[in-house]
Amino acid sequence: RYNVRFNIDTRVSDLLSVGLTSSVSSQYIGQPTGAAPDRTDLSQILRQAEDRIPPTALNKNEDGSWARYIDGNPIYWVEEGGLLEDQISRAMGNAYLELSPLQGLKIRGSAGIDYKYLDRSTHIKQFDYGDGTSQGPNSIAKMNERTMRNLLQLLVTYQHRFGDHDLQLLGGTSREGNQFTHNEASRQNLPNNELTDINAGASAGMANAGYSYQERLGSFFGRANYNYKQRYLAEVDLRYDGSSKFAADQRWGVFPSASVGWRLPEEDFMKSVRFVNNLKLLSSYGSVGNNATGNYQYLPKITLGQDYPFGGTISSGAAQTTSANAVLQWEKSTTFDIGLDAMLFQDKLSFTADYYNRYTDNILTAVPVSTIYGLPAPTINAGAMRNTGVELQLGYREEAGALHYNVSVNAGFNHNNVVRYATPAKAWRIQAAGYPWNAFFGYQNIGKYQTDDQVKNAPKVPGAPVKKGDLMFRDQNGDGIIDGDDRVLLGSDIPGVTFGFNLSLAYRQFDAAVFLQGAADVDQVLNNEVFWPLVNGANAQKMALDRWTPENPHGRFPLPHVDESYNYDVLSSFQVNNSSYLRAKNVQVGYTVPQAVAGALKIEKIRIYFSAQNLFTLTGLQSGVDPESQVDSQYRYPNVKTYTFGLNVHF
Repeated sequence: RYNVRFNIDTRVSDLLSVGLTSSVSSQYIGQPTGAAPDRTDLSQILRQAEDRIPPTALNKNEDGSWARYIDGNPIYWVEEGGLLEDQISRAMGNAYLELSPLQGLKIRGSAGIDYKYLDRSTHIKQFDYGDGTSQGPNSIAKMNERTMRNLLQLLVTYQHRFGDHDLQLLGGTSREGNQFTHNEASRQNLPNNELTDINAGASAGMANAGYSYQERLGSFFGRANYNYKQRYLAEVDLRYDGSSKFAADQRWGVFPSASVGWRLPEEDFMKSVRFVNNLKLLSSYGSVGNNATGNYQYLPKITLGQDYPFGGTISSGAAQTTSANAVLQWEKSTTFDIGLDAMLFQDKLSFTADYYNRYTDNILTAVPVSTIYGLPAPTINAGAMRNTGVELQLGYREEAGALHYNVSVNAGFNHNNVVRYATPAKAWRIQAAGYPWNAFFGYQNIGKYQTDDQVKNAPKVPGAPVKKGDLMFRDQNGDGIIDGDDRVLLGSDIPGVTFGFNLSLAYRQFDAAVFLQGAADVDQVLNNEVFWPLVNGANAQKMALDRWTPENPHGRFPLPHVDESYNYDVLSSFQVNNSSYLRAKNVQVGYTVPQAVAGALKIEKIRIYFSAQNLFTLTGLQSGVDPESQVDSQYRYPNVKTYTFGLNVHF
């Protein structure tokens, strides 16, 4: 990996300033590939190694051949398998020209580009095992992607002070563009595992594909900022944004906002309160737009290659394969905010409190559709959501002789609720009014069946009959049947509380910094193979040893099943895990060589340091599970600890 930067920023005259910034970088990433047809990526290698293969399984047979366990052997894949190789190159540049024709007036034009090139090669080998089975075929795939982003911007600012009044005006326009192309080709059944050229593969079954898209975002914006004696503050903003992702008559949106502030120390009645250095009350109300959705969704896209039988032969054809929504428009979030900033005791103590109420309307999302619809679910402006919360921060800094330190803590409390949703979806996640967005939805576990009478009198449950040791679910409506009507809210993976801690200190030549972060009031559902023992031929985690047996009726896990899936076929509160955590994101200590020593070496500064990332994580989840991960990311590369020793030298 390398990165080269170049920067020029100069004032040509009192009238003109120019600048140029550019950088070129390249990065290589390589990772092992698994076995075809469906165990090819790194997540599958991790899945097999972490959750599926028991420690009793052989790695190699006595004759030295590779052993196989159900889906294969991830050690074999890593040691003798292929590679997925990415070569990522990037060039960025930005140039500006700024004119100052009048006092307080500046006109600035800028242009920027960001060009990214990805070249990927995916080599999958054939694997032959000692039991005579094979996994394959081998294959080679080549892919490249090009992304060109550009930004043109014109800003006009004017600043003027008259008496006790300060006025700042800003107006401008910008145009952002993005052009993307993707091309790929692949072949299978190469003569051996060592060849990596496309032409080495068989022509039968070869594939190629390519597509491209363009997107544009245009904006006109303005801002007026006014203050009187640095005491009363006011600001008004207006944006007019247009996105190519929407049809012509839905393309543009207007997003105004305004804020006011009051600095109390400037008032006469606060002059005698000497411990208050700054106290500011702030409030704002405004809106922003979101166009985070796919391109061309307002058009009925036609796909070629939709062949069909006609007259006894197969004829080539084309058909609409995606839904179109010509009235798709901007998602809009409107926020009311009120806050307080304080600096006390000679700026040693700082405090910030902020309350917000954010209402998001016209949410861009795909809603469930019936199978008779015949096309994938369309993206629509489906509903509305509200987030309310409070954010707090408290900091203190001090100097005591040679010791300097700064400590701060912050916490955020958020409540999320869906206000309106066009087509409620109630699966194991729920999208419906009155619930947190995409919350967990299922059955309430009330223990385990312990006696024959409990089993005999159990509510009717679809599927296999219950046994002693199985989970009991609450019959919420009392109809004697456990079905979809008995599901309730079980939790959410949207944190209700987030918090952080920062500490930095210096003592003579030594310095240290600590950054901790965490979340509470948050839940996670673990993938079946991660959580349940023996599911789908998977391994069993150590925690499953604490299971129900007649001798251990209060074990954590229910009766294990190999062939039946009663306990885990549905989502219940038993599977919803509290994923609150505290993580040491970064810890660093350093030592700066005394200036007398550095100066004798003709060096301005020498600093030696050690840092650790993800040093520890405190959580109630089982070992190896990242509390920040989602259900579909639990097979990805695990969170790692990183230790770094470094040397900074300034000449």
